[in-house]
Amino acid sequence: MKFSLNKDDEGNIVFPLVINPSLTLLDCGVINTNPNYHSEHNLFPIGYKSIRSYASIFEKGKRAQYTNEILEGPDGKPLYRVTSSEDVDNPIVRDSSTGCWVYICHKVNDIADVKKQKVTISGTERFGLLEPNVCRILE
Repeated sequence: MKFSLNKDDEGNIVFPLVINPSLTLLDCGVINTNPNYHSEHNLFPIGYKSIRSYASIFEKGKRAQYTNEILEGPDGKPLYRVTSSEDVDNPIVRDSSTGCWVYICHKVNDIADVKKQKVTISGTERFGLLEPNVCRILE
């Protein structure tokens, strides 16, 4: 799948951007120089927003849309919020992106016919922050 950026007359990126079939970027957010908002390999921009298509936490065999957001936390650290299209009134808020997605994967595993013994997931990947095209846009 070829990736291209749509830009307006001023050269600003036009959102939403379909990164791949399961990930859409809604907002790049703003880079914060506070060390809590980046690591050696990743950026965690305040206001970053993406949508990930993933298995439903309520109905086996269905998919749902999960809106991933990075918020400015009250203690100078990012807060991560994931909101399911199936339950918009109950977002999952954690102090790590992985914390949000481990919760979702456990819920999906709970309703599966065949249970996984161990659920491992990268929240950074699920948020889309490891996607090469997202990394290039953020840089």
